[in-house]
Amino acid sequence: MLIDGPVGNLEIECTGNRGQETSVILCHPHPSYGGSMDDLVLAEASGCCQKLGISHVRFNFRGVGASEGRHDSSDAEHNGEVEDLKAVLSWMRTEFRAERVIGIGYSFGSFIINRGDQLNLFNKSILIAPPNVSMSFIFDNPQQLSDIIYGEKDTYIDPRKFPSHAKLRVKTVKDGDHFFYGSYGDLSAQIMSSLTEEY
Repeated sequence: MLIDGPVGNLEIECTGNRGQETSVILCHPHPSYGGSMDDLVLAEASGCCQKLGISHVRFNFRGVGASEGRHDSSDAEHNGEVEDLKAVLSWMRTEFRAERVIGIGYSFGSFIINRGDQLNLFNKSILIAPPNVSMSFIFDNPQQLSDIIYGEKDTYIDPRKFPSHAKLRVKTVKDGDHFFYGSYGDLSAQIMSSLTEEY
């Protein structure tokens, strides 16, 4: 379906019912490299939400699929994809009426979720394969609940850059690369634990 976005329609796909305590919003990889809401890693995350009965929304950033507009800057302080996220989140809060929202992003999508963390958009974030070698991630809010999930063989990630504080948990997927080929089972197990475990 299509909803109003900052520069035109945004294409979304939603699963679940109104009135649930928790809802999840999912952000896809980089549009310039074929990223879309149909990404296989996001499909794994969506499947985890379905198994747990959690309402969730996937959407295409501007310029992807039926979403109008063009891709904005990848690493700017304020970029268009963050505005897209805010628009979908606003729609989601109205439709699902959830008291608690979890943001899940994969690769570039994790960068956008991390930017949303700085705006206090989520109760919790799950960053899958955040490419901190090429993009700047900010973890300066010690109260923000965040999980990082990455593959042990992911060359886009430098785990030494992840800070250490009580509200940030770092989880690894054994033998996983940036795309988690052959590691979807372990990835799903980590996502499931992040969705259900308390800090």
